[in-house]
Amino acid sequence: MLQDKQGSILVVTLGFVFVFTLLGFGSLHYAYVQNEIAEKGMASAEAFWLADGAMERACKSAKEATSPSIFGYETLPNGENYYFQGTGQNLGTAAEEWNVTSNGDVRTQIRTIQAVLARYDDAAMKAIQSHGYVGDDCYSQSAASYLNPEDCLERIDFTFDDYFHKPLQDFIDNADNTYLNPKNTGDITLISGVTVVRMQGDENSDNKVAINTNSQDYYKDENGDALLDGDGNKIAIPSFLIIKDERISTGTKELPLLEVRIEGNIQVTMPFRGIIWIDGEASFQGGANTIGTVFVDGLEEETTSVKGTASIIYGPDEIAGALSILDPQTLLGELGIVSWEEI
Repeated sequence: MLQDKQGSILVVTLGFVFVFTLLGFGSLHYAYVQNEIAEKGMASAEAFWLADGAMERACKSAKEATSPSIFGYETLPNGENYYFQGTGQNLGTAAEEWNVTSNGDVRTQIRTIQAVLARYDDAAMKAIQSHGYVGDDCYSQSAASYLNPEDCLERIDFTFDDYFHKPLQDFIDNADNTYLNPKNTGDITLISGVTVVRMQGDENSDNKVAINTNSQDYYKDENGDALLDGDGNKIAIPSFLIIKDERISTGTKELPLLEVRIEGNIQVTMPFRGIIWIDGEASFQGGANTIGTVFVDGLEEETTSVKGTASIIYGPDEIAGALSILDPQTLLGELGIVSWEEI
């Protein structure tokens, strides 16, 4: 009897050993599988970031491309690799567009991205719409009062080149109309296209800029007669007006602030339409409305004031009209990714 019991114990013990051995092998296999999944997951993530980085390199190559084809390939020291390829059309124009594919390959894990690169031909418009314009609250109650700048002006950091991709001097040198020190309302005879006002002299020179909105070019019908709005006023063609302060102080005293006066009675005079860019410190005055946007570049907020009885009204259509007169190359904007997807 005792021998039979001893034999049973041996069988049971061997059974437990076999079961635990299977469990051990199972655990090892599970750990191996989990490790493989984790490795593939990490490799796949690395492959995606390689593809994403390759797309950034593709953007750089497209910006520098002189032919409608780009290609790049690199194998990294650890054996990983990436490539990109793309084709473009209308290079160097506002309609430039590229179709690009990028690929990342890490330990047999491959991720692929497809993207469209394009230029924003309305980059300046987008920038102006986003910030830097005087808002709807920018109006005065009477000729004797003016609003605090924080009520209607937004302070931003920018340069002329940021918006228009050309130096300000290029616009001045190639302006449609140029006027020097126009202190009287009749000194500016025509405001059309790009019109430049240059204020020269020193601290003793006149600091007043007089602009009559009736000097703006206006829309005409096929017979050459002026088109009128509902109030019977002429409709001005939007223009780009640049006022540049070129005065130089002799050191005896500070230069007086420029006084930019938009003249005209609101009820009988058409408003100024378009963009006014003042390069220098200035106060904005007058009795005629401005529809579009006004930039005053290079001054502190506390020196900016809006006086008079008129309103400065943000007008996207007038801004777009002023931008439309510029050379399309001026508004090219940066080439960038406009859409992408993983395939």
